[in-house]
Amino acid sequence: MGKQPQAIGGFFSQCYRVAGADRHARAARPLQVALGYGIYSWLLYRIFVLRVTQRRSVLIPWQSLKLQFGSDYGDSLRGLLDFKKQFLQRLEDALLFYPEANVSAPATGLLVAASRLRIGHTGGARLSYL
Repeated sequence: MGKQPQAIGGFFSQCYRVAGADRHARAARPLQVALGYGIYSWLLYRIFVLRVTQRRSVLIPWQSLKLQFGSDYGDSLRGLLDFKKQFLQRLEDALLFYPEANVSAPATGLLVAASRLRIGHTGGARLSYL
């Protein structure tokens, strides 16, 4: 059984278990990077929202992703390019655990398309504001 990081809460623990990280400890090492966990959980949520709202896809601009995930990168073009490179590497790691996720990275941002959900429906989950 793979070693589970200490600083994750219930949602992240569920993501970790559902993703099969316990059985694939060697492949789980890249996700021990905080950005990898963040991208994985964010991707689960974004795809869930796409399905609930019956939208086919959404394009998230690189600048928006940098605001959410890359506050430690500079506010220059170089900072954006460095962030994009690191984000795409960690996205590749996260996709090891969510291969069903339909994402692509055009020059303008990250295109996330509705995909099969990675975590099954619990029967009571609702988005109250939609």
